[in-house]
Amino acid sequence: MKTNKKVQKMNNVQKSEKETAVKVTALTIIPKPMTLICGQDMPTTAGVTETPETATVSTVVEGAPQQATLKAPLATATAETDLDITTVRPSADNHRKTFNDTSLQELADSIREVGVLQAIAVRPRMAGGYEIIYGERRYRASLLAGAKTIKANIYNNVTDDEAEDMSLSENLQREQVRPTEEAKAFKRLLEKGRYDMYSLVSRFGRSEKYIYTRLKLNELYAPIGELLDNETITVSVAEEISTYEPNIQKDVYEKHLKEDSGDNWTGYTLNLFRKHFEKCYTTDLEQYKFDKTECKACVHNAANYNLFAEHNGCGHCTNRKCLETKNAAHVAKETEKLLKSDPKLVIARPYYGSRNDTALQKLDKKGHEIKDFDYNVSAREFPKAPEAPQKEQFTEPTEYEQAVQTFEQRNEEYARKVEELNRKKEEGRIKTYVKVGQTEPELCYVEINKKETAPVTIETLQERDKRFKQLSVEKIVADTKKVVRENDYPESPFTQYEDGMLYFIMLTKLQRKHYPLCGIKDQPIRLDEKQRMKIVAKLTDAQKTVIKRDFINHFLCEDAYGDNSASKLLRDFANMHFPDQYGLAKATHEEEYQKRHERLEERIKEMKKTEKAAAKKTEAMPTPTAGKQEEPLTEVKKGKAGNDKAA
Repeated sequence: MKTNKKVQKMNNVQKSEKETAVKVTALTIIPKPMTLICGQDMPTTAGVTETPETATVSTVVEGAPQQATLKAPLATATAETDLDITTVRPSADNHRKTFNDTSLQELADSIREVGVLQAIAVRPRMAGGYEIIYGERRYRASLLAGAKTIKANIYNNVTDDEAEDMSLSENLQREQVRPTEEAKAFKRLLEKGRYDMYSLVSRFGRSEKYIYTRLKLNELYAPIGELLDNETITVSVAEEISTYEPNIQKDVYEKHLKEDSGDNWTGYTLNLFRKHFEKCYTTDLEQYKFDKTECKACVHNAANYNLFAEHNGCGHCTNRKCLETKNAAHVAKETEKLLKSDPKLVIARPYYGSRNDTALQKLDKKGHEIKDFDYNVSAREFPKAPEAPQKEQFTEPTEYEQAVQTFEQRNEEYARKVEELNRKKEEGRIKTYVKVGQTEPELCYVEINKKETAPVTIETLQERDKRFKQLSVEKIVADTKKVVRENDYPESPFTQYEDGMLYFIMLTKLQRKHYPLCGIKDQPIRLDEKQRMKIVAKLTDAQKTVIKRDFINHFLCEDAYGDNSASKLLRDFANMHFPDQYGLAKATHEEEYQKRHERLEERIKEMKKTEKAAAKKTEAMPTPTAGKQEEPLTEVKKGKAGNDKAA
């Protein structure tokens, strides 16, 4: 007999099911008019100017009513009855498709012991039988338990919309409902037009913020949604991720949430996740000097992702490419302003320290002269004017007066330093430059020696022109490399000129003993570019053969190890050209291996004999008995039994 304690334990398995169903049947739609909102029209900060409590978001769904339609209370059910379980079928429209096997089995065990405590809800089908409105989990568990009947409440004259409404409502009232299921349910209720945001809030006792954040989960990258379902990440982290663009979500998953990702974030709390996310994917806009008016309403601004979040300042940008472009344009523009104010200024590219390479490229393309500092050149920054104190920033008059005095002292010092630097500049003792920093251009100066102050001559100008020519070629080559690497070759036959390129490359591996064949004599070092070009211009068939074989020789000898493919090719190559020497080397080592092989074979043969003899000896030994007293006792029992039989 089952104990009361065990029965109570079984009853607890169905407690939440019963409480949920009671809530659902008692709920009615709150008839308060409000503008409808659909799932695909969730508001973003770009389109919302009011606070969440007062904002009104219009729908874009054709044919949707302007205000929530007043609905009558849900239909009442007939008296609870036991239905033949074979006449009941699940609904094809049930949005819930997954059921936990362990939890389902626990419920089945409970039903097997005490039956279904709370009836499911069904409606008659046109083809006969009944369709489940809610309670499919209890139905499935009853089938597992082998039940012949199931307790049910029959709802007559329930429309498809009303049935779906009841099903979704029941799902949302369950304890431990998956956040993704909850998100889909809220979305369906809104899309059907039977609810607005106010009625959802009122009916389910959830805040407007809660419902909005749940709705955002519908925008999760699918693999991240799976991580949330299996509790690999927390719902707060998932909600944070859902606010970002699909491409960012995918990148976060591939690099930081996937099982085999190197820098895995799956165990992070919300605060820790935000910290790492901002470091890897966003940039603080506050640190940039360009006009950020557009950024404040931009979809890439993290401050606009969460409707209810409180953000101070400009926010964080998630589109780093756009940020870099805008910042570089600003820095280049400000640099040109300084150049116009002082024609003697030259742009500097420092060897050390921060610099904006993108802005420097823009200025270079416009033809501005850029001075590349050597590693030993130390450029000093011009002093910056101190900021005057603002009276409204101080609570005490004495503190403000002290700040003013400090400012005046600093300003006098600043004016003195500027005057001194200007005098040095006029005397030719310093040269001023514009250093293109990360967020703004900075004035700097370099102390120069007498050599640098020498008058400009034709020769110095010619040397400068020569250097500019070199820089031009270097830039052409750099861009050419990019073109060649990033583009596919057009379909065309391999030219004789390209063939010459190959030999130019292969000549780098030509052995010195073959130099005379190519017209190079008495040179212990490797061929330079000019020599290789001269050889390529007059190649003979004999030279081509030697060059190619030396090239093969080099790379096969470098890459051959063990029994890999390169080693096989190397052996074949040697056998082609040096069969006698290769054959001797091969025979020597194979003979050595054969002797070792034979010795090992003999040892293996002896060990097998020993093992076989030991096995036979073990088989011949008698099997030990379980105990010395067991056999005599058995004999006594047999004798007693025999005496009894005889008697």
